[in-house]
Amino acid sequence: MQEVLRRFCLINKEYQRLICIREGCRFAIDLCQIKDYLINIHNISKFIVRQVVRSVSLLTLGSCREGILLDGLEV
Repeated sequence: MQEVLRRFCLINKEYQRLICIREGCRFAIDLCQIKDYLINIHNISKFIVRQVVRSVSLLTLGSCREGILLDGLEV
């Protein structure tokens, strides 16, 4: 699943943000907003977006509001 995440985002652990790498976008996205962002801004299919969201949830602790990217996990 991390391969799917790698196609769309980079992780910034310091600021707890995902950096969109679609089409040179480079927009910083809050962990909780990745789903809406990919669907609404980049028109990514809901199936692919679900895989990205699952990957993000595997890399965080707790809910996305309180999520902290785990140390040592590189995407």
